[in-house]
Amino acid sequence: MTDTGVSRLRFLVSAAVLGAIFGFFFIRLYLQGDNERLCLLILLLKGVGLIASWLLVLGTMRVPFFKRFCPTGSRFDCQRVIDSPAGKVFNLIHAADLGVLYFGGSLLVLIFTAFSRDFYFQVVLLGGFNLMTLPYTVFSVMYQALKVRKWCALCLIVQAVFWLEFWQFYPFLFGNRVLLDVSLPGLTPSILGFGLILGIWPLLRHLLEKAYVGEAQID
Repeated sequence: MTDTGVSRLRFLVSAAVLGAIFGFFFIRLYLQGDNERLCLLILLLKGVGLIASWLLVLGTMRVPFFKRFCPTGSRFDCQRVIDSPAGKVFNLIHAADLGVLYFGGSLLVLIFTAFSRDFYFQVVLLGGFNLMTLPYTVFSVMYQALKVRKWCALCLIVQAVFWLEFWQFYPFLFGNRVLLDVSLPGLTPSILGFGLILGIWPLLRHLLEKAYVGEAQID
């Protein structure tokens, strides 16, 4: 099997494992019914955003098969957008990594609280985090249009997910009165969810780089 084939197999296995875990909780939420079903579309959007961000991370590593998911054309050049100055925040961390942290952390929060009494409160918190992402979407689209003059299809998908999330979070943020329990017990699920992904992502990224860097150099 070629290096590209091995890389594709790794990606497919990772996607299958993630899909199985995601599917389990999706079915559980649907069967649970009542308020938990309100979380289904949010959960689905988080999954789409996480996969797109994961692929963009592979783009930062210049993994060859990334081009299959984000091809280059007359109007599109994902690699050029990723490698632009706006592709890193404060020139320290890739925006793609922040996407993984945001979607991965919020997915864990939803999974931790989907069957608990804290569900509404945690969703309101996640809706607040979503509000903070919206200015970035405007900046990114304007930067691609005016500065790079090329589009990144996966980046646009992530930005569309942010706005679709806002549409889903809107009733929680502005349609219901939820008692905000701003205490350590109330914040614990969010702290655990985002803390866990913050803790394991550097290791996961290192393993990804170790797995793909040799192939990228050969390519």
